Amino acid sequence: MRIAAFSAPATRVVAGCIALLIVIAIHRSAMDHPSALIESLGHALHGPGFAGLALVFFMLTGATRNPRSRYYMAAALSFAAALIAEAAQIPGPRDAQVVDLLIDFAGIVGMLALLAAVSKQSGTRWPRSLFLALGVGLLVFVSAQAIALSHAIVRQYLSQPQIISFDASWERRLIAAQDQPLATLLDAPDNWPDPSGKIYRAEEQARWGIFLKLDPFPDWSDYAALSFIAATADGEPMELAINIWDRADASQLGRENASVTVSPNARRYRVAFESLQSVDGYTPLDRSRIESLVFSAASPGGKRTLLLDDIRLER
Repeated sequence: MRIAAFSAPATRVVAGCIALLIVIAIHRSAMDHPSALIESLGHALHGPGFAGLALVFFMLTGATRNPRSRYYMAAALSFAAALIAEAAQIPGPRDAQVVDLLIDFAGIVGMLALLAAVSKQSGTRWPRSLFLALGVGLLVFVSAQAIALSHAIVRQYLSQPQIISFDASWERRLIAAQDQPLATLLDAPDNWPDPSGKIYRAEEQARWGIFLKLDPFPDWSDYAALSFIAATADGEPMELAINIWDRADASQLGRENASVTVSPNARRYRVAFESLQSVDGYTPLDRSRIESLVFSAASPGGKRTLLLDDIRLER
């Protein structure tokens, strides 16, 4: 199989420079208040992105007398681009990470190995099979997380008005993206309103007493209330704070909150948006651009434990 290349040397140089500038620009840019899931997806796209860049550089190098030199040149250019792009983040709004660089390298090697496997110039069946296994293995490895996160983002939007049920496997990505180590998923007890699925159990964490932080789908403008099933796990009632933030203005965040008294007996609670209270120093909430939803103890420090289930919006 012959892989096409750009013919004019000047065109190849210009195209290569453009590709490098695009990669650097992407690495130096940053979204305003991205959700944790979107931010995780950005990191997960490192491997597939540099695999694609390796393909571009391979096509730009053109045919050479020694077929192997084409792979060496594409690898050298791709590795250099990865180093430059990662270093370009140091003075910018994002952080350079060695892990991202290693994933970049894995994507580059995976793509070049796959190209070698489909090329007739790779020799006998044995090295081509080896290149194929290496290429497919590395590309699957660097792409798996991006695919899983993309699936979670799509499912999150399709699940409206339900924010999270804790039953679907993809929802665990929403929780994992927030790095909440004191949380677990348990089988619902027999006395739970819906005993057929999973429930979320969390202890207070950080000085704010957070039980759960979610980055839900942003447009809540068609809904009138937030509802959820909750109970305390220690037999005592607890005042639970619900904080909702928006992303309407990068310079001034909107925030409103409410509180409910959660009892040891599981039941559904409903918080009407018209009952939300404004917070000093924040603008009124723009419900068309919600950024995050936080459940926390109204009086942190008690090391309380909360059970949550079926968080959804109601019209």
